[in-house]
Amino acid sequence: MLENIILGAVLLLILAIAILCFVAGFKFKQGKWLMLIAGYNEFDKETRDKMDSEKIGKETGNISIVTGILIILFTLIVWASSYIPFFQQTENALLLILLPTGIFIYWILKHV
Repeated sequence: MLENIILGAVLLLILAIAILCFVAGFKFKQGKWLMLIAGYNEFDKETRDKMDSEKIGKETGNISIVTGILIILFTLIVWASSYIPFFQQTENALLLILLPTGIFIYWILKHV
């Protein structure tokens, strides 16, 4: 009983983090919240005006949204490992985690 309550609380916390990634991603894509991007705040106003802030916000937003998707995907895999026999085999769960992570890393490296 207590384990189910703790699991539910952890899943809600992870869901809140994923939602935060989605919200931040959409705000970055709109050109808002750019001051939250590491290093962006260090430049003076003139330098920031010369930078392509729209592209920086778009790419950071895309990365944040994909991160939110991966958080939800990994949470579903971990949750499913308790109930679905396919996910209880370590190599299957590991493959389902490593494959999207590898694609995400490749996508980031391609867009930088």
